[in-house]
Amino acid sequence: MHYLIECQLSTLGMDEELQVGCHAPRRIHANDRRLNQTYHPLQISTTFQPHARHTEAGDPDIVLVSSDGVRFHVHLTVLLTASANGFAEVFMPTLLSSGSDEANVVEVAATLNLVLHAAYGLPAHHFAPSIETLTDALTAVRTRYAFFSPPHLTSAACSLFSLFVGYAIKGGIESAKKVYGIAAQHHIEPLAITASEQLLSLDIATITDEWSISIGA
Repeated sequence: MHYLIECQLSTLGMDEELQVGCHAPRRIHANDRRLNQTYHPLQISTTFQPHARHTEAGDPDIVLVSSDGVRFHVHLTVLLTASANGFAEVFMPTLLSSGSDEANVVEVAATLNLVLHAAYGLPAHHFAPSIETLTDALTAVRTRYAFFSPPHLTSAACSLFSLFVGYAIKGGIESAKKVYGIAAQHHIEPLAITASEQLLSLDIATITDEWSISIGA
């Protein structure tokens, strides 16, 4: 007699704070029509779990699936409140997975994680994302998902804003230059002002044409 054993819930210590798991072990008879199906462990955000309570709205009612297969359980009302374009209309019936409450998005998990933290107003310092991931997240909230601003982008309470500020202050002049350039490209004046305060000792002779173009000079 053949049996299929499904894996137990487990947790991995990963930078993107992923949780991997599926149903508890259960025996399935050889005649079960699902025997020939391939079972893959699910990757679920440990911040945005099925029963996470980040608002008073109760349990999450929608699932976003990143391009690398990580599931984020979120509240539709939170995302629609943060976004001016209906969160890029990913919740339109034609874009949802057939017969489910899931929607696939183009961002990888690390980027989507920051986007959602910004939407919920949750701190994200413990992820210590790279400047590249931060920039990808900012581009997503500014262009693809059209987050309202403020408070989601320009206040100290915003997780993305705070992460960029920390990068500018702690990373030295080169980091501050990157943040200033990003702020200029996205027209985020409060962030540009904060970054510029770290550039008072900048040697003008070190300014490149590329950086000057990036800041609109």
